[in-house]
Amino acid sequence: LAGVEADNLMAETLVKPTAIPVGTDSGKRMQRGREFSWQRTVTSTGREALYALTVTVSDTQTGQQLASRQTLMRVDQP
Repeated sequence: LAGVEADNLMAETLVKPTAIPVGTDSGKRMQRGREFSWQRTVTSTGREALYALTVTVSDTQTGQQLASRQTLMRVDQP
């Protein structure tokens, strides 16, 4: 379930990349009755319009990281 949540967060970010600022944000989400903590980090790669995206999902109670996803995304500014 943590992997599904990581995939969902990654997809949401890639669909609307201009809505996510550079930096780190975090929150909690429910997936089939289980609560997970998530963290999303967007960093510049030093190349124009290319950013690194990292999503991690952890167990809310223990803090143990359960899933992680990384990718690069292109963000063209309007």
